[in-house]
Amino acid sequence: MDLSPAKTTWKIKVKIIRLWRQYSAGDIDSIEMVLIDSNGDTIHATVNEDVVPIFESFLEEGDSKIFINFSLSQACRSYRLTKHPYKIWCQATTRIRLCDDLLYRLTGFTHVNFREILDGTLSPEYLIDIMGQIVEVTHVEIVSLNGKDTEKISLLLKNEEDVRLPLVVWGKVALDLSEAIQLLSDRTLICVMKFVKIKVWKDERSVCNAYNVSAVSLNPFIEEVEAFAKLLPKENISLAIVQSKPLSMVSMMSEEEDYFVKTPQKTISDILETRKVERCYVRCTIAAIDNDMGCSLNRHRGVRHSTFVSLRLGRSSSHSIASGFLRFWDSLNFKKDKEFVGITVLFLDENVNSVIHGFTLIGRANHYMPSLKACSIVKVDRFEVARCSSMYKITDHPFLIGFISLTIIDEVITGAPEINLQSRLDYVVEKIRSVQGSDLTNETTGVVIRLLIDL
Repeated sequence: MDLSPAKTTWKIKVKIIRLWRQYSAGDIDSIEMVLIDSNGDTIHATVNEDVVPIFESFLEEGDSKIFINFSLSQACRSYRLTKHPYKIWCQATTRIRLCDDLLYRLTGFTHVNFREILDGTLSPEYLIDIMGQIVEVTHVEIVSLNGKDTEKISLLLKNEEDVRLPLVVWGKVALDLSEAIQLLSDRTLICVMKFVKIKVWKDERSVCNAYNVSAVSLNPFIEEVEAFAKLLPKENISLAIVQSKPLSMVSMMSEEEDYFVKTPQKTISDILETRKVERCYVRCTIAAIDNDMGCSLNRHRGVRHSTFVSLRLGRSSSHSIASGFLRFWDSLNFKKDKEFVGITVLFLDENVNSVIHGFTLIGRANHYMPSLKACSIVKVDRFEVARCSSMYKITDHPFLIGFISLTIIDEVITGAPEINLQSRLDYVVEKIRSVQGSDLTNETTGVVIRLLIDL
């Protein structure tokens, strides 16, 4: 899957081998997927909150689809899902189409050797696939983890070389797995888990599920399980029910400990100088608190921001622009009886020749409407930068700005960059270049008009 942000448009045929939803406060925050192509290469893809309503009904695990016009950003997170250096972001201009199914056996399942987990060969930065015979299991117990009661079950797996690997399963999956083991306890149990975490505790290594990311099954009908079963000893090993270890001995750290172990520490200077999207944390002292949130950006001497040229693809809390707000208008879908789909806006950079357009979907339109004031200077923080396809291009800039749930728009009163908005508005001369349509004598006929704009 030879993808990179260097190209503006992409079209790929893939199969969705894993799909799950991320929730925040009971609402869907995003849809996450792992995609595989016909060569067996995989990549992580995300449908963020703003465009979930557009794509949710079209996406099902196991489906084959064609993805057209999406953005790419650097894949940077702990517990990476694939080895691909980039990640796909679906945006409002992305198109997802039906296609012939890719091969059924194209599952992306590649189980690793237990020895490579236990001796540290494999990096904990990546989620992995495992397969092994269950030889020990505990009863489900309820433990307090990060202040919440959570189900937990511990297992011991062995591979064809009799190498043993501890596995801990948390949450509702633990209950489902326990019930399945009881139903199938009279036969050899082969456990297959996809996208599991390698955990390290006092130099001891084990694996555990990544909650809603991981997928677990017992004795699935796949070629890998059939081949593995033939390598097991002929004598039947009975399943042992054992007592669980104390929680302190389980290779599981708290979410807080886990975050600080896996996430690099940065200084404030590092944050101000960086131009890439990454996860990090900063230890600092709060020097002052500004209670006037609405005007806090406007009282500083000079407003820190990025120019349009320095914008990089992806969504990030570090994205920030201070620009002229030229105008905005309702975006309508003329194929659906002029249905209102969102708001399109035009931003002007300090460089008077640099204009970029932004877009917010209908679900966020009412939220941002009070902040939209034509011919003002605004500061926009925390947004998504996506590639703009030629079909929706209204400026020369290759990117567009997408408003997300974290986006903040404030008018800048003082300390604003010098932007001559009037110079952009006074000299617009529009000339009709062409008109396309049929039966133009009918006043109700729809036409396409292309304008040549001299600036």
